[in-house]
Amino acid sequence: MEINLKNVEDLIFFDKKAQAALPDFKDLFDQWHLGRMIPALNGIGNKSIFDLINSLESKHLESLERYFGEKIIFNRIETGIVKNHSINLSDNLCGFSEYKDFFAYRNKNEIFISFWR
Repeated sequence: MEINLKNVEDLIFFDKKAQAALPDFKDLFDQWHLGRMIPALNGIGNKSIFDLINSLESKHLESLERYFGEKIIFNRIETGIVKNHSINLSDNLCGFSEYKDFFAYRNKNEIFISFWR
């Protein structure tokens, strides 16, 4: 099972038993719940989702795997505004779809790419 930004609320934040499998993040679950109850605090709720995704470690994934009874795949989210990459000319440029804009330049053997949102 893959847990990502699109389904993390349904699989973890709305499921009290899944939350019980992750007691280290009780404060994030409480913040998210507060953000859902009070529209003015919606940003805090959204931040809680990003914080959970970027804070999960292998021990937390093991707890989720025991709860769900299947292998969990979890991808971290890059929240930075700008991301710089340096790749060889023979490398693949796929996998950067999360950024809207980019520019590139190259030298003899490498391509330098900067992405931003």
